[in-house]
This record gives sequence, C-alpha cells and structure tokens, in this order.
Amino acid sequence: MKRPLRFELASRYAAAVALGIALVAAIGYFVLRDTLDRQINASQLSVASIQASSVTDDPTGEMHFHEWDVTAEEAMSLGDLNRYSQIWSEAGESLLRSRYLADDLPVDSVALARAAMGDFAWSEGRLRGQHVRSIFYPLGRLGESHERHILQVAAPLSTRDRTMRTAGLFLIGFVLLVSLGSFVGSWWLAGKT
Repeated sequence: MKRPLRFELASRYAAAVALGIALVAAIGYFVLRDTLDRQINASQLSVASIQASSVTDDPTGEMHFHEWDVTAEEAMSLGDLNRYSQIWSEAGESLLRSRYLADDLPVDSVALARAAMGDFAWSEGRLRGQHVRSIFYPLGRLGESHERHILQVAAPLSTRDRTMRTAGLFLIGFVLLVSLGSFVGSWWLAGKT
C-alpha cells in the first residue's frame, strides 16, 4: 500500500528540518561544553598559581597551602566551589594535601610524568565518587637540595555535568518539538495544495 503524497511530503520536510535542527543543537551542545571546560581550566590554573606561590614562598622550605579558614562542615557545604590541592614528588609520593582531603587525589601517572618534565597536564578522575578534573602544575623550588615537586589541583565537575545534562535534555526536547511542529505544518500546507 502506497502512502499518500501528503504524508510523504510532510515526513520528508519534517526529517530535513529535524536533521538541520539536530545538527545546530549538537554544535551548540559542544560549544557550551567547551566554554564551560575552558572556564574551569582557567579557574584551576589561577588556583594552582596561587597555591604554587604560597607553597614555595617560605624561606625555611616548609610547604603549606593557602586555605580558607572554614570548618569541615562549611568546607563540605561549599562542595562545587572547592578546589582540592595536593603535592606529589616526582616519584609519585604524596607529600602534602589540603586539610579537608582525607584521601589522596586520583593521580594520573602520565600527567604526573608530564608535569615532572615541566609541562602543565590535565586529567579527569573520581574523588569519593565525584567526577573531578585535575591540573598537574610543576613546582620550581630553589636550591639543589629540592627535588622537583608537582602540585595537583582538582575541581569537581558535578555542576558542569548537571548543566550539560540539562542542556542536552532541553536540546533533545527542542529538536523533537520543532520536528513535530514542522510535520504538522507541512501536513497542513500539503493539504492546501
């Protein structure tokens, strides 16, 4: 049984519109994700540079982080704003970590090795079930007695992930709604001819 011409015209037009809108929505989704990732990276780089200068400025050589004076409960309530810091030796030995970190940050051996060679490196992992992105920042400490250290600063990605999920669902709904509207409109228009 052959479908009516009206249905064929309406479905082809709706499919073409859906494809075009889906392509624009996908591009918009990836642009949004890239923009959010660049903002997170810039924030982490700023925090890493502040922590690096704080850690390396003590004339005695003692390392300490610049941290907010908050209680453990306040630190937990700041959740998505927290940036966790840890210092590693070149060999991957944990030397110092933020006072609110009970466990080591997830360490990426490739990123650690790149930072040990003097380059910034980025990686993603999980910290206490939470998705985090880390920057591995090479620390320069003066004097031959100091081996190279690497500062790792991790930021939770839960807000970015939630934003991307919401944007993705909105864009899918938008594509479906526009597709349905174009089908109904082209069905009506094909009936007028």
